[in-house]
Amino acid sequence: MPAPFPPRILELGEFCLFKRTWPETTTFHFAGPNRDGIADVPHRVLTPLSFPRTEGFDLVVVYPPLEPAFGSTLPRRLFRPGRRVESLHMLIWAIMSRRRPGGGAGEPPLIVLDMHDEREIFQHNFALLDRCRLYFKRELPADPAKAFRRRDRDHNLAARLARLRPISLGMSRRRLENVPAAGVEKTIDVFFAGALEHAPQIRGGALLQLEALSAQGYRVDILRERVPLDTFMARCARAWLTLSPEGLGWDCFRHYEAACCRSVPLINQPGIRRYQPLRNGVHAWYYEVEGNDLMRIIVEALADRQHLAAMAEAARHHVLSHHRHEDLCRYVVEAALKHGL
Repeated sequence: MPAPFPPRILELGEFCLFKRTWPETTTFHFAGPNRDGIADVPHRVLTPLSFPRTEGFDLVVVYPPLEPAFGSTLPRRLFRPGRRVESLHMLIWAIMSRRRPGGGAGEPPLIVLDMHDEREIFQHNFALLDRCRLYFKRELPADPAKAFRRRDRDHNLAARLARLRPISLGMSRRRLENVPAAGVEKTIDVFFAGALEHAPQIRGGALLQLEALSAQGYRVDILRERVPLDTFMARCARAWLTLSPEGLGWDCFRHYEAACCRSVPLINQPGIRRYQPLRNGVHAWYYEVEGNDLMRIIVEALADRQHLAAMAEAARHHVLSHHRHEDLCRYVVEAALKHGL
């Protein structure tokens, strides 16, 4: 009998993509050091002795820890009654201790969402990878095998690769609420907002080319300090093009925010496998980081603003069709259920 839609989901970890999207059918248990980002979301704080039972759920969704906390075992002192889980790794250990590889009879499928900036899947998450139905990774290398450091010694590599799927950061309802309405006049040629320290050579080189264009008379808007989201979106909407180079990760919110604001994203060539990507020359312009390729693309793009306007509308439609959090949740669920057939 097929599961209801939206399904009943048990969500565990530091993030809450499903609880924010389908609050009525999702139960969220937080585990991690900082609850600031989920203060507005109904949740329970996990304790080792009150780990939730999975009966009655259609899917279990887990966010893996970035770093190991205790290795493969946990000291007994961590299991004192009432102790809060301060390490996400404790949560993962608890899940692993109650599941068999591949899941057992009556257990709902385990799905992993790795939204971290790193392209590697670390060894402390292998047990989680081996027990899940699918492992969705935001920064999945173009060659997925490169997500594993010692792939030449990995006897389970083929099975692990078969579970990997790409996913994007996407657009939350809060971000979409800050997108300006249509009809904003284009007063800027190129807009960029961001810090340089996350990718200094890539971003610094791009800014030098923007400054050169500004000296030639192009209208360039550069914003280095952090501003409220609605202010950022408003400046995006006024720009024909928005520079969106990679930072800690290649996939970033700015790609999708710019598109929703009807500004064509300028993105450096990707090194990852993407879900429903923005296509070069259709939804976005991609540039090489070497030389002055960015400057060349900007000059050529601005020479045909009618085409830029059409690209901007196509990019907005694409993001609103595939990269809203509602769309990503549906993608994860449908892929997971299809994979289990």
